[in-house]
Amino acid sequence: MSTPDDPRKDSGADRLLEHDADGIREYDNPMPRWWLWIFWATILWSVIYVADVVPGVGSGRGRIANYEADMAQAEARYGAARAAAANAAAVVTPEAILVLAQDSDRMTAARERFAATCSPCHLA
Repeated sequence: MSTPDDPRKDSGADRLLEHDADGIREYDNPMPRWWLWIFWATILWSVIYVADVVPGVGSGRGRIANYEADMAQAEARYGAARAAAANAAAVVTPEAILVLAQDSDRMTAARERFAATCSPCHLA
């Protein structure tokens, strides 16, 4: 049999708790249902996340393995171009720079690039 103070009888009624702390009394109000749904949804999401991302727990390989796979894919795609650029940079000599400095078309292009790109910070 329910008592008049039983919260199951009237779910809309506020129930005042019996304890008193420095003259302050506390109500026992339930959390809103939408908060509870969000709480349980976050717990479910965390389980799914762990099962997919943490290696050794679920089907996922983990973020480090994903990073390494992406780097291997980039190396396969751009590795030859990167190696060619590194080799081209290795053959720059003072003599090669003097030859480039005597080419008026390249010097004009270099001045234009410097004016557009570098001069805002380094001045003209």
